[in-house]
Amino acid sequence: LTLPLPRTGAGEGRLRLGYQQSFKSRDVAYRRFAFVPPTSGWNRTMPPESLLVDARIGGTPRYFRLTELTRATDAYTAEFRVHARYAMADAPIGGRLRAVVGLRSESWAQEVSTFDPFVPDGGVIAARLSETDLLPCLNLTLALGAATNLRAAFSRTISRPDLRELTPFELSQYESGWSMRGNPELRRAKLHNFDLRWESYPSGQELVAASLFYKRLIDPIEKTLRVAGSQLREVPENGEGGHLVGGEWEARVTLGRLAGALRALSLAANVTVVRSRTTLSKEGIQTSEERPLAGQSPYLINAMLFYAPAAKRYSASILYNRAGDRLDGVGAMGLPDIYEEAQGTLDAALTLRVGGLGVKLAAENLTDEESLFTQQGHVVRRARKGRALSLSIARAGGAPEAVRPPQQ
Repeated sequence: LTLPLPRTGAGEGRLRLGYQQSFKSRDVAYRRFAFVPPTSGWNRTMPPESLLVDARIGGTPRYFRLTELTRATDAYTAEFRVHARYAMADAPIGGRLRAVVGLRSESWAQEVSTFDPFVPDGGVIAARLSETDLLPCLNLTLALGAATNLRAAFSRTISRPDLRELTPFELSQYESGWSMRGNPELRRAKLHNFDLRWESYPSGQELVAASLFYKRLIDPIEKTLRVAGSQLREVPENGEGGHLVGGEWEARVTLGRLAGALRALSLAANVTVVRSRTTLSKEGIQTSEERPLAGQSPYLINAMLFYAPAAKRYSASILYNRAGDRLDGVGAMGLPDIYEEAQGTLDAALTLRVGGLGVKLAAENLTDEESLFTQQGHVVRRARKGRALSLSIARAGGAPEAVRPPQQ
């Protein structure tokens, strides 16, 4: 619902009101089986096609047999619901300043019940989170010129745990060698976000911008390691706090300003530099109690070349992305943390309009660089994500764009 605000000498404003309701549920039942070898009388050197034959499979210890290892925490039901109400006012203040002020109220609940899949009416491990959060935001825009703005923004946001993270259901991670288990004691994380941005528009299709940002983290959800018998177990925990600070530079220009023959080409680039730190709980056995945020690269680079000739039915784009080293696994018992080394990807897309249809051919990760995971300089895991090709067809009005400017 959008309503006009009383007109002032500075101009006209608007008030927006809204309501949103969301609900989702999960019902999971997991079964575990193991193929147990005979207690005696078999030769480990035999080839599998000779060893695993019908004559050697049975229900007694003399044969290979299938044994169920399902645990008492291998089934759970989960629900999430949220009722959100928001109000936002957008109005000019004076001749060059415009303010957007908003408030969102979220009443939400997450409920997870974990139980034995064979005894659903037996003991239940319950996790329940329920809060009403007030999430304000403020955005001020100062016009420095006809095509130049200075923006300052503040917002408060939250990050809720996944439903899967609230159950003690446990799964083995074959790549890392340790298991992963949820934590019914998790709390939501709270974030305070501050942004300052200068932007200028040389033309309707061009942009030059520079930004600074800071995020304060309260109760961030981070991975920790604990001892589980003779193995390690990864458990999400609420850290004691953290922060993220950085800057971003962005530009989007048409190359026609260099030469008329290049007017169909445009170039966009985005560079982000970030420093993040989080302090973990002292209950885990991780080596570092203070470290960067998991998955956060210290730098991100995006570069895009876009070709869109006027009055033509086709366009093409090439996008390169590079992310710096990022924390992948938490070291424990004195062992160093594991990092995924810096890696680049190259994507391309071609969009055609044929009759009333839009056709898009996209290729992702053309370079298919090897992903290296290192621990103090030593490679502990390597993998390739592979290339991907896709073809999409849609009505001309709904055809996907060939490219979008790089985003943070």
